[in-house]
Amino acid sequence: INRPRGFDMSTWGEWLGLSSSEGATRTAENGAASSGKGETGSSSNAAAADDKAVEEVRKALESGAGVDAHEHHMVYDGKEVDETEFKQSAFAEYASMVGMDVMNMSLSLPIYCFEPSTVLSRMSETFEFAHLLNTAASQTDPAMKHAYVAAFIVSSYAHSAVRTLKPFDSVPGETFEMHQPEIGVRYVAEHVRDEPRSLSIGYCEGQGWSFTEDVQAKAVFHGNSLEISNDGHRKLIFDNANDGPEVLSWLYPSTNVCNLFLGGTYIDHHGELTVRNHSTGMRIVMRFTQSGWFESGRFEVKGAVVGENDQALVLLEGKWNEYLVAKKPQKTDAGETETDMETDLWRANDHVDKSSAWNFTKLAKSYFDARGEEELARLPLTDSRQRRDVSLLFQGRSGDSSDARSKVLFKQNARKNADGGVDAESKVRYFKKVDSELAHTDWDFAGTYWDDIASLTPEQRLAQALF
Repeated sequence: INRPRGFDMSTWGEWLGLSSSEGATRTAENGAASSGKGETGSSSNAAAADDKAVEEVRKALESGAGVDAHEHHMVYDGKEVDETEFKQSAFAEYASMVGMDVMNMSLSLPIYCFEPSTVLSRMSETFEFAHLLNTAASQTDPAMKHAYVAAFIVSSYAHSAVRTLKPFDSVPGETFEMHQPEIGVRYVAEHVRDEPRSLSIGYCEGQGWSFTEDVQAKAVFHGNSLEISNDGHRKLIFDNANDGPEVLSWLYPSTNVCNLFLGGTYIDHHGELTVRNHSTGMRIVMRFTQSGWFESGRFEVKGAVVGENDQALVLLEGKWNEYLVAKKPQKTDAGETETDMETDLWRANDHVDKSSAWNFTKLAKSYFDARGEEELARLPLTDSRQRRDVSLLFQGRSGDSSDARSKVLFKQNARKNADGGVDAESKVRYFKKVDSELAHTDWDFAGTYWDDIASLTPEQRLAQALF
């Protein structure tokens, strides 16, 4: 990666593609907030664009043109589905929902739109490269510590690059746990509610760090795409033995699911992301490039680790599906600024299981490899692995999976009616509500999950059954 000699590191905002006036201001908030939402002019322009997109999709589908081969062939009980026919009927149903948040709508999606995963298991996949946080925790150079945090954040998107099918919605009370004992990492998540805004909470811990996230997503339908935004928080704590805990937090930028009806469907993460170190004042600022015509700029990410004096300490560049590298700026004898040798922070390598019909990563595939009777007996009956609809779909039994999914939803609705309007947040088992102003997140881990699961009596375990 070539950098111009004399590159002024104080203008790191320009390096990220921001104007000089934006460099110190727009990065104060996440890029998700920079799209102009809430402004009258922007809203009317967006509505006009949505209407235009709907009309274009309608005409193309009526003519039978523009429907490219899907990344994953839609299959139902071993037979390929007529994708053009499906898209025509689906669009007829969803066209009236343009501009609306469809995240929690009861949409009648057929089973071949799903992959055998759940919202919670997909959340855990963002920790596929959690060893990067172990590496970050061991760094003595604060700038490189933050560079490895940036690498972890970028790597958390890698699993989504070739996954365009929908995970099964988790139901309130559902949980999921993941262990990577070889790197000392364990994770647990719990789904809290579906409405008014879907809420799932996760916690992960490794060697010298812990991480909490609350996922509060919405998905706005724009005719041929979905714009997914997440108002939830991400909080990372480094347990520095001598200096006390170090707290970092951030929000994620937007995600678009593009070409739902016309063209080949793909995922595009784009916008600005700022990580704030509330203990030291350092920041990580990254910009995820939005894919342009002919996929120009797709996957690209640039960033910088920025010190308290607003100077770039490390430059970052890569692709969120492949790699991230770092370079440190150095002053020459002539007073010019150039960068030193690259440091490879992260590479995805061959993390996708080539034998998977679902383009699963090796981590996602491992969730099914460990589904013996002994493993299922150890897991609580709230764990996603206990869901028959997911396991049946993985086995290729689409029809049986669809029936099992209907039973899961029926039981969920029955529990909801029996609760009589009880606040879902009051039933959370493994997390606790906290003051976001003080804790930098809305929820924290209660710390009892693994002890509680290990001490369940057979009667208590059975009473928790969801599926």
